[in-house]
This record gives sequence, structure tokens and C-alpha cells, in this order.
Amino acid sequence: MTESGELAPDRPIPSENHLADEYGVARLTARRTAQELRERGLIVTVRGKGSFVVEHPPTGAPADDEDKPTG
Repeated sequence: MTESGELAPDRPIPSENHLADEYGVARLTARRTAQELRERGLIVTVRGKGSFVVEHPPTGAPADDEDKPTG
């Protein structure tokens, strides 16, 4: 959604409940997905405000490094 431009930087993303309903998944699945996006540095969450797409995502996110050979 972010790469397609559907979610613009610094704009709030839909709530976990809304995403779960929209995509037909459990709320826990939406919650875990949001957590993974936070860990990758793609969204930030502000308590009481919501979650927002970051303007400049980090390069070489931790999940990307898992696929690289070691040694």
C-alpha cells in the first residue's frame, strides 16, 4: 500500500480493526503486521494519535538482512 502511493508519508494509516475488516483477517494478524512494519522502520506509532507511514524508510531493514548469506 505504501509503494503504490495509497498511503502517503506522514499520513495516518487505518486502525488495526479497520485493516482487519478490510482485508478479512483477524485483528491479531493486523496487529502483528503493524508490529513488523514498525520493526522494519516503515511506520511509527504515536500513542493517542495513531500509526503513520515514515517519509524516508531506512535502507537495509532488519528483515532484509535475514535473506543474505552469512560468511
